[in-house]
Amino acid sequence: AAGLPVPRLWDGTPDSEQFVTSLGFPRSFAGTREKKAAPIELVPGKVELKPLHDFQEDLRDQIRELVLIRDKDGNQRRGLLYLPTGAGKTRVTTESIAAMLRDEELASPVLWIAQSEELCEQAIVSWAEVWRAIGDERPLEITRYWGSYEADESLQELQVVVATDAKLASMIERGSQAHRWL
Repeated sequence: AAGLPVPRLWDGTPDSEQFVTSLGFPRSFAGTREKKAAPIELVPGKVELKPLHDFQEDLRDQIRELVLIRDKDGNQRRGLLYLPTGAGKTRVTTESIAAMLRDEELASPVLWIAQSEELCEQAIVSWAEVWRAIGDERPLEITRYWGSYEADESLQELQVVVATDAKLASMIERGSQAHRWL
């Protein structure tokens, strides 16, 4: 009666999710995507990160303070980290935010925005290394959200969504509901 196309399968795909959410039902009614286990499991070893330089440690502390402490009116403060190429912007920032996630000072999901797929992949490598080095026993889900990749609400306690600004602009432009949980 609503004129919506009924999905062929209830397998957690965007079509089935759009159908159930359009009718006001929770996403869980759309089913779940079946994932076949890989034939090989590769367990990465512990990562030993080189210690941050003094100026990077100072920046890490400033990022934490910026995120956790509000201004005198109770508003969230904003900032911009500016360093020359190769000075460690990604490493300093991922380490700051990962420590806040680990210490439960910051809620998940975290949205990481970059201008290119190359910078997104660089961020994913940094997130994985930093979490393996300083994280706790909880898994960190890192979700790609650019090009043909789609993001979905995670079943994990901790999630970082790495996206391009172009993909986010496209999502907002088409009125996608994905931004509700980001």
